[in-house]
Amino acid sequence: MKHLSIVMAALALIFYSSAQADTSLLGKNRVSGGLLLETSTKYTAGDQLVTIGGQLVEAGFDFELMPKWTIGGGLALMYDGNAESGIHHSNGGTGLRLFGDTRYEVSRFDNNKVFATGTFSYDHFTFSEVGVGAVLSILEVKVGGLLLHSFSPFAAYGGLEFTGYSDGNYDFGEISYSAKRKNVFNVRIGGAYKLNKKLALNTDFLLIGETTMMFSTEYAL
Repeated sequence: MKHLSIVMAALALIFYSSAQADTSLLGKNRVSGGLLLETSTKYTAGDQLVTIGGQLVEAGFDFELMPKWTIGGGLALMYDGNAESGIHHSNGGTGLRLFGDTRYEVSRFDNNKVFATGTFSYDHFTFSEVGVGAVLSILEVKVGGLLLHSFSPFAAYGGLEFTGYSDGNYDFGEISYSAKRKNVFNVRIGGAYKLNKKLALNTDFLLIGETTMMFSTEYAL
């Protein structure tokens, strides 16, 4: 109930302004899918520093709620993940990520647009080790903003991201630790290429707080 209350409060407060919109920045009423390479995200779990990595296959959608404001969501499945701390290294990570996101166009000038975007996500990843397993379950809410510049058929964007809420558990064997993200700030950069009016290819990078690369495609409905 605590996690559900946080999610509902976040949605009510902002429909908000986070970076890392997992669906689309180029338009509205779109479906998307891609591969996310999460090479390193660090969490504090008790007195341990745990690094999570792996690959996730994502699928999502977004639609127009009202002019300038879209919302979306989706699902990602992890495969070949790993978890590492000072006392163990676990491989074979699998699991899922549920996410919702939103985007609001704050301003536009010339070929530029300024967006406030928002994301909440829930991760549940399981890792295996000989005789002992590890499980990360965590809920996060992120806020930030982006500037997008279009030079058709290309678009490029950059911005900042702040993790305003991060809370979960990291279980290793019989021991359970409270877990949260270690570094709450990210720089986000990316670009897109419009193949035609319906189809676009995207690439997205998060740096500093985590190292994540996403390659995706989107289709306008």
